[in-house]
Amino acid sequence: MDINSISEMKICNLLHFVPSSIGEAVIVTDLRSNVLFMNFMAEKLTGYSEVEAIGKTIVEKFGIFTDRTNELAKVSEEIYKGEIFRFEECTSLITGNGEKISIAGSISPVKNEADEIIGLVIILYNVTERRQLEKELQHVSMHDALTSLYNRAGFEYEIIRKEGLPHAPVGLIICDIDGLKIINDTMGHSAGDAAIISTAKILKECFSEGDMVARIGGDEFAILLPKSSVQVVRDACRRIKYNISNYNEMNSGLPLSVSLGFSVSDKSTASITSLFQEADNNMYKEKLHHKRSVRSTIVNTIMRMIGARDFITEGHCERLENLVELMAFSLGLSDDSINDLRLLAKFHDIGKIGIPDRILLKPGTLTHEEREEMQRHCEIGHHIAASSPDLSHIANWILKHHEWWNGNGYPQGLKGETIPIECRILSIIDAYDAMTNDRSYRKAMSQQEALSELIEGAGIQFDPRLVFEFIQVLEAVKIYVASSVKDAMFDIRQAYSSDNSQKNLMLRFGGSGTLKQQIERGALADIFISAASREMDDLQIKNLIINDSREDLLLNRIVLITSKKSNINCRFKELGEGKIKKIAIGDPDIVPAGKYAQEVLKSFGVFEIVKSKLVFAKDVRKVLDCVETGNIDVGIVYRTDAIISDKVKILDWAPNKSHSPVVYPVAIMKATNNKAESEKFIKYLTTSDKAGEIFEEYGFMSFFEKLLNRQAVNI
Repeated sequence: MDINSISEMKICNLLHFVPSSIGEAVIVTDLRSNVLFMNFMAEKLTGYSEVEAIGKTIVEKFGIFTDRTNELAKVSEEIYKGEIFRFEECTSLITGNGEKISIAGSISPVKNEADEIIGLVIILYNVTERRQLEKELQHVSMHDALTSLYNRAGFEYEIIRKEGLPHAPVGLIICDIDGLKIINDTMGHSAGDAAIISTAKILKECFSEGDMVARIGGDEFAILLPKSSVQVVRDACRRIKYNISNYNEMNSGLPLSVSLGFSVSDKSTASITSLFQEADNNMYKEKLHHKRSVRSTIVNTIMRMIGARDFITEGHCERLENLVELMAFSLGLSDDSINDLRLLAKFHDIGKIGIPDRILLKPGTLTHEEREEMQRHCEIGHHIAASSPDLSHIANWILKHHEWWNGNGYPQGLKGETIPIECRILSIIDAYDAMTNDRSYRKAMSQQEALSELIEGAGIQFDPRLVFEFIQVLEAVKIYVASSVKDAMFDIRQAYSSDNSQKNLMLRFGGSGTLKQQIERGALADIFISAASREMDDLQIKNLIINDSREDLLLNRIVLITSKKSNINCRFKELGEGKIKKIAIGDPDIVPAGKYAQEVLKSFGVFEIVKSKLVFAKDVRKVLDCVETGNIDVGIVYRTDAIISDKVKILDWAPNKSHSPVVYPVAIMKATNNKAESEKFIKYLTTSDKAGEIFEEYGFMSFFEKLLNRQAVNI
């Protein structure tokens, strides 16, 4: 063998060895794509041995196909023109064990010395992991991580892709979660995220796969509905609201509320950008309508959730409401101020919803870090209240209700009278209630022990003047009295106190029904004087009074009145006539005088006729005010109310048989801390000549007087 032959053999061996040594899969074929050679990497990639593949075409043997069309790949004719063919980005190969892998690579022509194509060289790469990563990155870039819906980028991409295409009619719904900011600010972003996830799930369930649901903002979603009429889109909105309502019925946590707006275009090439603007405007209009009620609902739900989480608050707010009301009344604050104080007492701890349970419910002493976290409830509560139209006016008080008189409180370190008086009042009463009720880590103190603690803290934590005032309130005999006895009771208190200066009498007036409800909610009443037996009966049934302390104290009469300046002259039986336009009575549900008035009107057979003319007032004194000013033609009140006013005149007296007896019972409440003094005062009311004279002066007749005279009052 000559040297040239040996060299050619070495070169051939070398040419065979080289592709076997390359790190990529190499396959050599003839012009018909029949496999002539495969290196080791090709065997590894395809799952076929060289022996199995030789003589077979690469496309058929290895199942190379394009992902886009799912068709077998074809060798491009460009290769036979001497050009290199590169596989499309989405090309796959089915291996010998049936696994689908993504591949990339090229096919190059093999030419002889005459520049003729005699075969093909195929280079393949396994790019499965890279393609998977690319898909994941693309999905992440186009989808919302929290909800898995399309994000804004994905939504806008779809809009661009669909812009100008024939999808008419096309609808677009914009959906915004109401109150998400207040949830995030108060309960934390985890609670807000939960609301977003729940909303996304509900929306997704409302639509088919052909509809596009996207989260396009923090609290905003968009739904694109191709080939959907106005009715279809309107029905979709109803479906969303129905499913939201069902969700709220099935879940006891924070309620979901959404505002919706939609738009529909019948144009063959709709502008989705214009649709978006119209739908967004419609959504905003609905959101303005929802804003107040949704925030109020969220705040009330937060309060309910606090009650469910924090056993310390059970009954706490109700007790505070009653105590701050008494304190405010003693200080001579207005009715509006009293109502605001009750609101503060109810909602002062609303910020606790944002404190973790591990701190809020910890039975032992808090660490320094835990105390700092707990103190945040003032600021959280301030955020909640400021977001609620019903609470915004007390938000500043919620922020400052833990400030100390000496400036060592939180969160702002305010001092003395720079702290709002409402906060100073609540601070004392909150501390008192905490001390006089059981906690998991200690038993309740006695009232006297708690008062000693308050005295010790006066000038340090508490306003010293208000501490003294609070002690006076607790020690006073607290008498809840029907409004119709108001003037007489002021004179009686003065007469009684002149002989019993050591005891303070505190009078609280209102409609009998309202006072009864306050006592049922835990008001610290010692004595109750009702303008009807019904309210006292209710308290007796509920075991809230000392039964043997109940007595019938007074009798009264029902009269028809008008303004002294009025020319009206009529009797009860004439009220149905056209000359009477408006008739004021107390609200029959809460004011006994209103119930009696209703009975009188029915007795005369005119109730159905005058029903539309009736104007209800919260107590009998409000009825008197309406008639005095001439705003109402006539009113039905007690005789005692008519007597004390020089601006009204009596038109008629209701016969005794036309209504239930107007009896004023008196009783001592079972929860009293002043039983002995209460018994002494009731004895004074029922037996003393001075009390009898005062009642008679104001038009009442006492049962004591009636028994002495052995006769009833008849006109």
